[in-house]
Amino acid sequence: MGSALTAALFDCEGLAAVRYPRGSEGTRPEGYTIENLNYDIVGDKDADTLLITYGRLFNEAIEARRILQKQGKKLCILKLCRIKPIDTEAVRFAAKYPRIRFFEEGMASGGTAQLFRTMLSELSYSGEYQITAVDDRFVPHASVSSTLKSLGFDAQSMARAVQQTEEVNG
Repeated sequence: MGSALTAALFDCEGLAAVRYPRGSEGTRPEGYTIENLNYDIVGDKDADTLLITYGRLFNEAIEARRILQKQGKKLCILKLCRIKPIDTEAVRFAAKYPRIRFFEEGMASGGTAQLFRTMLSELSYSGEYQITAVDDRFVPHASVSSTLKSLGFDAQSMARAVQQTEEVNG
């Protein structure tokens, strides 16, 4: 978050918003460094599946990758650090993957994942693209961990979704 705040204060022209998770920022994976203010790539770039997310779901995605690694499976993670505007280089990077799973802790309709899909289609993307997001419903008050689990945003659910995608397609 520190680099995002610094960029918002000194590098952005006009208004800027910095999103930060309630509580702590979460742990970073070993060897993680911020290379780009707009997006980061973590994991196996030669994997067949790319998991895209942002915000606090990034920590769940990192844990999902660990779960899959223990099973001998590869996963690359694209973390969006800036969602407005979405960096076109991030979209070009994603377009190389035959399977993409986007996890968004927000509404599916009109969300970042839907816009990302539109940007991919403008590049004639023909791979599989699946969105896990909130489907136009009220999310009842509960603990963060139980809410993430019920919406399929926890690490176990992410790993299971990636496995199911790979089992169906190859």
